[in-house]
Amino acid sequence: MPVAFTIRAKMTIDTVQITPGKINFGKLYEGTASRMPLMCENLSDLPQEILFYPLPKEISVELDLIPLKLLPKEKFQTNLIYRSTKIPGIDNRKDEGYLKCKIITGNIATKDLRLPYSCDIMKCPLEFSAMKIDIPVMQVDEMFNTTLMIKNTAYKTMIFEFFLPKFEVCGLKLTPMVERIKPEESVEINIEYQSFFKKISKHNNIKTITMIITKRIKISSSYASLNFAFFRCLYN
Repeated sequence: MPVAFTIRAKMTIDTVQITPGKINFGKLYEGTASRMPLMCENLSDLPQEILFYPLPKEISVELDLIPLKLLPKEKFQTNLIYRSTKIPGIDNRKDEGYLKCKIITGNIATKDLRLPYSCDIMKCPLEFSAMKIDIPVMQVDEMFNTTLMIKNTAYKTMIFEFFLPKFEVCGLKLTPMVERIKPEESVEINIEYQSFFKKISKHNNIKTITMIITKRIKISSSYASLNFAFFRCLYN
C-alpha cells in the first residue's frame, strides 16, 4: 500500500563575498611594492575553498594554507602584494588586469571569479647608486664604512631626511641626515655600521632607515646589517 512521507531539504547558496571587488594598488615607484587587504566571507551554509590561480607575476597572496578553506559564515582577511617592475624606456605606465579566483564547494560545484586590479607605476625622482648594501661578516666592535650616491632626476628641488633607530640599538650612522638636492645634482651619503650589536644577537639584524622627501613624496629604505638589503618607496 502507498506510504506517505515528507521530503525536507535545506537550500543554500555557493557565494563567497570578496571585498573590495575592484583592487587599486595606488601609485608606486618602479621596483617597489604595495600591500592591499582582501576580505573573504563565506555566505554559504557549506564549507568552501578559495584558490587564487594563476597569479600575475607581479602579485602574491599572503596565505599560510593553499587553498584557503572557509567554514560556513566564516570571514578571513589576507593581503595582496603587488611588486612593480622596471621596463626600460618607459617611465610612467598603468598596469591593469584581472586576478583569477576559483571557488570550490566540496564535491558539488566550482565557479570562477575575476577581480579587476590596477596600479599606476612611476619612475622615482631620486636615483640611488645601489639598491642593495652588502656588509661582510665582521668581528665584534669592528666598523664598516660605505657610501651611497643619491641623484635628483626631477625638475624640482627635493629635501630628504633620514630617520634611524637609536644608535645603541641599530649601530648605524648616516651623514648627512638632512639635505637639499637641486635638479640634476647628487649627494653622497656616508654610511657607518658598528658591529657591537652582535653582542646581543647572533642573527642577522635588519635595520630600517626612513627618508622623508618634500613634494609629497615619502620614501622608506630598509637595509640589512650583514649581507642583504631591501628598498621600497611609498607614494602619498
